[in-house]
Amino acid sequence: MRSHTPAPDFVAAGAGLFWVAPVLLLRQEIDGLRAGAAVHVLATDPTAPLGLPPGAT
Repeated sequence: MRSHTPAPDFVAAGAGLFWVAPVLLLRQEIDGLRAGAAVHVLATDPTAPLGLPPGAT
């Protein structure tokens, strides 16, 4: 049985960029998103999760 992952309301695409790029993209958009919105952060920099809020990974 596969779990269903909701389609994202916003994608912060930072693959190939330094960790701060997807975090900045997310910060620019987050206030306009509805409560409970699904957000996907795409990053290839292994330090990217350090810039995200706790529980967001």
